[in-house]
Amino acid sequence: MMRLATLLGSLLLVVACVGEGGDGEPVDEAEGCPVDSMYYAEHCGETYCGGPDVEVGTGFDRFIELDEGDEIDVMFGSQGGYHLDVSARMTRLCPIVYLRASVWLDRGDGGDLEEIFGGDRHVEALRTEPDGSSLQEFWGVRAFVPCRHWPSTTLSCSGGAGSDGRIDDYEVVIRLEAEDHNGRVGTDERRVQPACCG
Repeated sequence: MMRLATLLGSLLLVVACVGEGGDGEPVDEAEGCPVDSMYYAEHCGETYCGGPDVEVGTGFDRFIELDEGDEIDVMFGSQGGYHLDVSARMTRLCPIVYLRASVWLDRGDGGDLEEIFGGDRHVEALRTEPDGSSLQEFWGVRAFVPCRHWPSTTLSCSGGAGSDGRIDDYEVVIRLEAEDHNGRVGTDERRVQPACCG
């Protein structure tokens, strides 16, 4: 009899936790989230409501938002080359992610985009609101510009500096993909205008 009472109490607790949302979807009242949108991430022991989200930004030591059409500084590096600083803002992913960044040059002639940078990194993102939020950032991905697109022709490199058009004469598309160890993937891209030279 005691076991039956315990079982009935457990069932009532489950029923109390799942109600119905305004659109008729079951809702986990503890989370305020439709049940079919809830996800438990085994890799980091966290529960998320909804799919992962990734946002492309810039910045070497902090996340700076980028909107479509914004300028992004072309940076001259300490080793004599040029790069773009790319950063990521993410939610609903575990902190350790595979971060894949690529930069695609648009010549503006209606042809295919040209990939001028591609890189994969296995990183631990910084939780910017560590108490109960999955908001996290990773900064300082240096997207190196091939010398054939360097904005300065006074420098020398094996391909001929700027020999295939200066990067700041074209728009570029920055693409990011972040995947955590649960296999959840978020993507984003921004079309921006390189501006020489930070």
